[in-house]
Amino acid sequence: MKLYLTYTIVMLTLFFAAFTFAQEDNYQEIGLTEEEILYLNENLDVKKGIDEYLEQSNPLTNENKKFVKDLVALLCEMDYKMPVYTKDDYPGKEEGWPFEWWKNSTWLDNNFSLDPYHEYKDLTKEEK
Repeated sequence: MKLYLTYTIVMLTLFFAAFTFAQEDNYQEIGLTEEEILYLNENLDVKKGIDEYLEQSNPLTNENKKFVKDLVALLCEMDYKMPVYTKDDYPGKEEGWPFEWWKNSTWLDNNFSLDPYHEYKDLTKEEK
């Protein structure tokens, strides 16, 4: 369970960190409040993620707009800050995982499965 929670947190962090660039008029088109725009301008890593998502969502649909509006409202309400990891302090260090393992798709493929039946499939006939 701890591994799953760590993976979920890291994947959410990657999701927010994986995007870049949009114009201010996109924020107004989406309906972000001044407070939400200020939050983004003060949290540039989050802003970078939102901006790239908007850039990749071309054309910008109502569904995309609602997703961004709801997400930014939630992040602003939580005053979410992007975590800063170092080689001495990162998720998975205690488990012996390499630094920035979340950026290594080969390591992820070899160590994680999103298949909910993965553990069952690995059981022997006797164990089943």
